[in-house]
Amino acid sequence: MQNYIVYELPLNEKIRTFLRLEFLFQQAYYTLRTYSVWDTRSSIQSLLDIMSILGNNPGLKNEIIKELEKHHQSLAALQQIHSVDQNRLQEILDALTQRIQALTHNPMTYPSKELQNNTLLSTISKRMTIPGGMCDFDLPAYHLWLEAPAEKRIAQLESWFSSFDELRLSIELILNLLRDSAVASEETVKNGIYQHSFDSKNSPNYQLIRVFLPAESNTYAEICGGKFRFTIRFLIPSENEKDSEHQKALTFKLACCAL
Repeated sequence: MQNYIVYELPLNEKIRTFLRLEFLFQQAYYTLRTYSVWDTRSSIQSLLDIMSILGNNPGLKNEIIKELEKHHQSLAALQQIHSVDQNRLQEILDALTQRIQALTHNPMTYPSKELQNNTLLSTISKRMTIPGGMCDFDLPAYHLWLEAPAEKRIAQLESWFSSFDELRLSIELILNLLRDSAVASEETVKNGIYQHSFDSKNSPNYQLIRVFLPAESNTYAEICGGKFRFTIRFLIPSENEKDSEHQKALTFKLACCAL
């Protein structure tokens, strides 16, 4: 079975924010429950980045609720189509309903007041933009916190991250539905550049472009564009020179995702 590396391009700011938060949550949970102090530092960095994104997007919770409701409404219409797997459809509708109710009836702001008012996190955050600014001699209180038993650090991190659970699970559900909304087609490019335009009148509202490249191709995809057209440049990395375009025939898979 061929292995692929997937490259994605969000086509609007909302999906861009969702992808960044997904990345940060995945990065944080990879290191959150390990005993290394360096992994704890990584989780704290991810936590502060998440808080920064949410602090700059105060209406994000309501946007997520609207997105969930929109998907529930569009998918509920499929219940009248007999060829659709009704059991699977009902599972998705139930998951959407659960996430909508959890966010709607949860009065919590994101990030929570507890996290916003946490003195230690606030002190660390102020040093993050300084190269090397999180050294032990710069942040003695953080140094002391890191010297606590690993179990205590992990418990504190889990408590902090648990406040984002409903938000994280909702974003995860939306992105999974979006990614699964399109079947990837096989495409071939000969000169290293692939361009595509959408029909502005009849095309759905595409939100995400996904490019699947064989892992052994030693080529990466640089995608740029917007909701009407996009361009993919296939480039071969070089250590000492400018990366060059892949000039030979290259087969890849392409998915244009819309919900």
